[in-house]
Amino acid sequence: MAFLSHNTNDLFITFLIFCTFYSCYSSTHNAITSSKSLKDQETITSNNTNFKLGFFSPLNSTNRYLGIWYINETNNIWIANRDQPLKDSNGIVTIHKDGDLVILNKPNGIIIWSTNISTPTNSTAKLDDAGNLILRDINSGATIWDSFTHPADAAVPTMRITANQVTGKKISFVSRKSDNDPSSGHYSASLERLDAPEVFIWYDKKIHWRTGPWNGRVFLGIPGISTEYLYGWRFVQDDDGTNYITYNLAGQTMFGILSLTPHGTLKIVAYVNKKEFLRLEVDQNECDFYGKCGPFGCCDNSSVPICSCFDGFEPKNSVKWSSRNWTNGCVRTAGMNLKCEMMKTGSNEFKQDGFLVNRNMKVPDFVERSDGDQDNCGAGCLANCSCLAYAYDPSIGCMYWSSELIDLQKFPSGGVDLFIRVPAEILSLGVDKNECDFYGKCGPFGNCDNSSIPICKCLEGFEPKNLEEWNLTNWTNGCVMKEELNLKCKILKNGSNEVLQEGFKVYHNMKVPYFAERSYGNQDKCGTDCLANCSCLAYAYDSSIGCVHWSGDLIGLQNFPHVGVDLFIRVPVELGIFSLFLVKRLFLFLLTTVTPIINQFTTLLY
Repeated sequence: MAFLSHNTNDLFITFLIFCTFYSCYSSTHNAITSSKSLKDQETITSNNTNFKLGFFSPLNSTNRYLGIWYINETNNIWIANRDQPLKDSNGIVTIHKDGDLVILNKPNGIIIWSTNISTPTNSTAKLDDAGNLILRDINSGATIWDSFTHPADAAVPTMRITANQVTGKKISFVSRKSDNDPSSGHYSASLERLDAPEVFIWYDKKIHWRTGPWNGRVFLGIPGISTEYLYGWRFVQDDDGTNYITYNLAGQTMFGILSLTPHGTLKIVAYVNKKEFLRLEVDQNECDFYGKCGPFGCCDNSSVPICSCFDGFEPKNSVKWSSRNWTNGCVRTAGMNLKCEMMKTGSNEFKQDGFLVNRNMKVPDFVERSDGDQDNCGAGCLANCSCLAYAYDPSIGCMYWSSELIDLQKFPSGGVDLFIRVPAEILSLGVDKNECDFYGKCGPFGNCDNSSIPICKCLEGFEPKNLEEWNLTNWTNGCVMKEELNLKCKILKNGSNEVLQEGFKVYHNMKVPYFAERSYGNQDKCGTDCLANCSCLAYAYDSSIGCVHWSGDLIGLQNFPHVGVDLFIRVPVELGIFSLFLVKRLFLFLLTTVTPIINQFTTLLY
């Protein structure tokens, strides 16, 4: 009995020491209630152990902040009292008598920070497995407040970047003042322009930078961020007018932190199995700053100077422009009036306006979106006197602009084709330069070569849609496939069983058509995927972009003397073009017929 009593005492003492140690250096509970507070040096851990809530101090600082972090304190995703730091370790987090979650300065009981809920309730706070601190009503289980809807400077998977079209309410992310000072800085980020949503970064109350519209795969204004970094992003519209962008990552082993840096850029840090594998900051140059070149001014970071006016425009203030103060932008050149303006003055002598195309562009701010295919965008814009420019994206549809074009930028690659409305005189002025540069000079399926006479020719297998107009050098109606030639898909629709596979006619040194649709894959897959898709009429490949294909009329074709890409245009087998199908048939023929003959001949020789 003495032995048993001795062991029992030892076990009790061991258990007491363990409990004392555990309560001093860690938290045994995972919730904060009116009877369970959180002190400095204690933490609350999510059930999956990925996130912790507790007090921390930034590098080179003694201030104490309540925050949530992933794995360790340096990966901070939320801060409660960022603008009301504690000066010592006497902070305590508890549920106040009215149900608020509060941070108290323990010696004097002063409330440092509060969730500031409007209705008193009996509540509890818990950290969930997504890293969201949720304050719930104990009786109903309803969420009263949560940290995801009151963010600091970081967004994590499943968090929503929201804005409401009806109420005007939105969630904003606010940068830190510096890496070691988490108090609110000058930059903030929010979801804007909800008809074609994009993310804005503000400097105080001025627009600093914008992503361009989201098309379901990429932001059109940041072509350097490819879809592989944006996988899992989606835009959602709720019935109550709430719109939000959110993102998720494939697999439970992955996690990402998207943060707004103290100098106003976006930074992405991604983890796999809790180890960092990607750290990416979205670069910004002078052209990225909002409205750098003013209205109707185009910014190109590779040019000197970086700002220029479009054809048909001139600096609004030439003195300021020459001193590199470009904010006043450009205006239409005197005397170059659009058709609608001339009609207002009662003039009967006017010609139809046209468009000058600018490639690889960041679309202007204040886009107006409408559904429609690419062929109708230009016609719709011309029919509307207020329409000054248009662009097309397969996922967004037609994009129009009816006010000053602001925040225009030319990219080295990516972006969209922007069509700016100009009077007929501007189009005619460029004839001596290069007629082929004007949009749709040879019409659909017409190829323009400035070194040829005439400059326009139909692609092989095509013929002029209107021969009389074509012979009068009016090529805008373009070309159509010859009547005796049919693509496989058209033959199948007519019920014929005698179908041969198509192939591709390659054109070298080409300017690619407008309205490209991008897909992802290696060079070998481009042609195979195009053949498998009845709507695909042509494709090209670029090592930095990937596969590019076209499913509508091929407009804007031009043959360059030296540069350009190889453009593969789908043609029926009647043109004598080798297809992948025919190559395989030829290979099988050689294998089954010619090879045995060679073997017999070899046997006779020996």
